[in-house]
Formats: sequence, structure tokens, C-alpha cells
Amino acid sequence: MMRNRYYVQHLAEYVFLIRERMTEDGEPGPNDRIVRSFPNRDDAYRSLSEMNDTRRKLDEHHEAENDVDVFVGDVHSGLFRESEQKKRGKQ
Repeated sequence: MMRNRYYVQHLAEYVFLIRERMTEDGEPGPNDRIVRSFPNRDDAYRSLSEMNDTRRKLDEHHEAENDVDVFVGDVHSGLFRESEQKKRGKQ
């Protein structure tokens, strides 16, 4: 998992941008999307912290949903993980 998805870029004395990392290596890049701008550092970092915490929770929730294996079927038809059935087109 990538470290924090969002970061602050100090552009000018009163311009702080929150940007979203877009590169595959997770490093800041010139094509990173600008999410929001702030006139002061404290507000930018406060919002940044909230955004990264929310993103982290969403990622953890998504990973937890994908880790659940549900077995369906019976002895005669064989047991398949629900994800395997979806791959075979048997929902």
C-alpha cells in the first residue's frame, strides 16, 4: 500500500496545495492532481491529516471486504469460493 496518498505542496507565501499522488512509485510528481488550496499552513495540514485518515480507513475497509472467503454449494456440486463462481460466471 502506498504511504499517504495526499501531501501538501507549499507553492507561495500564502498558497498551500493539497495534492494527490498519481505516480506508481508513490512519489510526488508534476501531474499530481490538485485537490484543494489553503491560504495558511495549519489549515492545509489539518485537512491533509483528515483526508489521509479517511483514505486509509476506506482502503482498510476495502481490503477487509476482499479478504472474506464465502463458500457456497454442497457436496454433490462441489464447494467453490464465491469469488471463483463470479470468475466462472455462476452467480
